[in-house]
Amino acid sequence: MDNKAFITLEYNRIIDKLKDYCQSSLGQAAVSSIVPLDDLDTINDLLEQNADAIELIVKYSNPPLYGISDLKSIVKRLNMGGILENYQFRQIADSLRVSQALKDYVSEMEQENLIKDRIALLYTNKRVESEIDRIILDDEKIADDASRTLFNLRRNIRNKTEDIRKKLNSIVQDKDSQIKLQENIITIREGRYVVPVKAASKSHFPGIAHDRSSSGQTVYIEPMVVVELNNEIRQLQIEEHDEIRKILRELSELCAQYSEEIETNQDLLVQLDVVFSKAKMALDMRATRPILNDEKIVDIKDARHPLLTGKVVPIDIKIGDGYRALIITGPNTGGKTVSLKTLGLMILMSQSGLFIPAAEFSKVGIFKSIYADIGDKQSIELSLSTFSASMTNIVSILEVADENSLVLFDELGSGTDPTEGAALAMSIIDYLIKKNTTVVSTTHYSELKLYAMTTDYVQNASVEFDVKTLSPTFRLIIGTPGKSNAFEISKRLGLVQSVLDNASKYISKENRDFESLISEIESDRIEAEKKVAELDRLKQEYLALNQKLKASVDDKKEAAQRQVEESKEQARRILDEAREEAKSLIKQAKKSIGNSANLDRSYTEITDKYKDFQDKYARKEKNKVVSNKNIEVTLGESVRIISMDDVGVVQTLPDSKGDLIIQVGILKFNSNISDIEKVQEKETKKDKSSSTYRKVYREKSSEDYKTSLDLRGQNINESINEIEKFFDNSIIIGLKEVSIIHGKGTGALRKGITDYLKKSRYVDTFRIGTLKEGGAGVTVVTLK
Repeated sequence: MDNKAFITLEYNRIIDKLKDYCQSSLGQAAVSSIVPLDDLDTINDLLEQNADAIELIVKYSNPPLYGISDLKSIVKRLNMGGILENYQFRQIADSLRVSQALKDYVSEMEQENLIKDRIALLYTNKRVESEIDRIILDDEKIADDASRTLFNLRRNIRNKTEDIRKKLNSIVQDKDSQIKLQENIITIREGRYVVPVKAASKSHFPGIAHDRSSSGQTVYIEPMVVVELNNEIRQLQIEEHDEIRKILRELSELCAQYSEEIETNQDLLVQLDVVFSKAKMALDMRATRPILNDEKIVDIKDARHPLLTGKVVPIDIKIGDGYRALIITGPNTGGKTVSLKTLGLMILMSQSGLFIPAAEFSKVGIFKSIYADIGDKQSIELSLSTFSASMTNIVSILEVADENSLVLFDELGSGTDPTEGAALAMSIIDYLIKKNTTVVSTTHYSELKLYAMTTDYVQNASVEFDVKTLSPTFRLIIGTPGKSNAFEISKRLGLVQSVLDNASKYISKENRDFESLISEIESDRIEAEKKVAELDRLKQEYLALNQKLKASVDDKKEAAQRQVEESKEQARRILDEAREEAKSLIKQAKKSIGNSANLDRSYTEITDKYKDFQDKYARKEKNKVVSNKNIEVTLGESVRIISMDDVGVVQTLPDSKGDLIIQVGILKFNSNISDIEKVQEKETKKDKSSSTYRKVYREKSSEDYKTSLDLRGQNINESINEIEKFFDNSIIIGLKEVSIIHGKGTGALRKGITDYLKKSRYVDTFRIGTLKEGGAGVTVVTLK
């Protein structure tokens, strides 16, 4: 890559912006070394990491990145057997601490994520971290309990110090001594406790002189009574120093065991700092991941210059698919140069593994080199020196540009005679097209507009200008050449019409016709855009209406489905309760009626009642009832549910929709006022007797029922009575298949049961049980 292009396109400002997102100086240093790459797989890997880092930030907020320090020199010192300083131990502890914090940060992440995998490589060691925290209090202090010996030494030093203070306090408080003292204080000189004595009284104050004031009036003397104590403290301090060195040496040896892991951690943490800084910048820029390709195709939608602030108008840039050169024309300050720089920055950022401020799925081709000849000449008088400087740069670009290069020219051929400049510009573009180089150039020359329209692999583009407001829209239009709009702008600014008319005479007919053609093309384009916008608006309205209708249909389908399910559930409850009622009533009948004739009558009555439940529900589904919706009912009043043809009692008054609850026997039904009618008194009495009948059902329905009958140990006569009772109950509660357990034995009981089953009116078919069901010891019966 050409470093000049980095400066011209302000790529260095993007890197500086990225540095601001780093949490460490090491991360900033790593960002400084970022350069655009040209290997597609490597760049895609960087972009994938960026995407995964964004996913983590969005899901779990910003990562806990702190305490990232340069540990290389520390590791080197450890490997040489050196002893670390307090601050170096703290840096190691911080590195281990942030590594654990990052592991906790992604601990709930279940799906695959490259950054999660990178964090998993971080080394943590709670023992080393805790030991450092226990021993090192700050950059200067070691904890008293770092070792037992250190604790005892410091306690002795404190005790000796207190003894000295007591003795010195007695001296400074003594009236005779106070005469000799300059001040009644205790101080320290050369690490020993002393008192300030007047120079004139020095010979009358026994002790060792350690210092003298600058005026010479005061001598700092260590009284003889504390000399020995000071000596003892000094000795304890030496032992304390030695013990601290011993503690730090042992702690250094502990850290040295993991020096390789500590060094690797630093590299990983710096990498994470960089990738998360990319992710944070992308989120702030509302940037997206570019789709990279090796075909040099660029198709960027809604690109925004990343360094501009305020309201930035996005542009669409397309090149490489059908044409290799793009000629951008339009008025001054229209945004041509910004478009050129935006394109260059989008490509440089993409190849650096950065997301770009553009619409999703924007395509960016990979270039091995980017060259730019861009200068802000809009406020500078064009001169030969400007032309010479620009041409010198262009000559160097033409020497090195090839099929893997992108070349950006701003006002190519300007600064000299327009005719010669236009000719040079077209020739330079021809030269680069033959080398298959991708070229984008801005220009004011009309010759280049015509050149783009008539030359293969060259396309026109223009920056839009609103003549009515005399201001650019900053939109880039691909496929349409731009107008300078000099006459229109001059007219709106007040230039007299006669001057404009005279000026048009100096323009050749061909140029006037060409500009008219461009105006017509521009008008057609604007009209087409309006129609497209209107069609898009109608499409959006249609989609919104269609979505609304679909939602309404779905709601109705869902409501209908719920109603069907509720009806099925209610039917199931009715039938289940009918079976339970039948079961209870047959038990009641058996207890109250002893002979089989009465039992048969009871069975017939109950079977008919069970069938009646089924018929009532079927009628409810089929009947469409029309009745008086204005009927008035009271709580507890007996009414008939027309669709069920049954009498019940009103449990709730009708609501605003006419819905109410009717209890028929033990069952409660949701009904409507339109489906009920009042009943005569005799029907009410009938219903009361029915309720009494059902009361027996409620009292008896709690008993459990088995699907098998065990007859082992009984004779055939006893067994037949039990079988008949068993079949009665089974049929009433709806069982279709039951089992009779008779055992194998001599086979007499099984033979007698088989003879009975052949004649029984209850039995449809029967068979010997399977091995799983009990084999020859069990007969399985299918009931009618």
